[in-house]
Amino acid sequence: MKLQLIAGICKSTVTLVMKAGVILLCLKGVIPFHAILFLLMAGGIIRFMARIISFPATVLSILILIGMLL
Repeated sequence: MKLQLIAGICKSTVTLVMKAGVILLCLKGVIPFHAILFLLMAGGIIRFMARIISFPATVLSILILIGMLL
């Protein structure tokens, strides 16, 4: 339980530090804002596609296993 709490706190802290770094780089003009938006959108699309593909793959795997057992 404590390990999960520590892992959650660390994950939140790292995310906050990364976001702060990206914002500071954008404000200094090192990284164009549209590049960050593009990367965030690409990550969201990939995550969405992984969810869509994982369900049919799981169902197909279960059906194949049932077919092998029969």
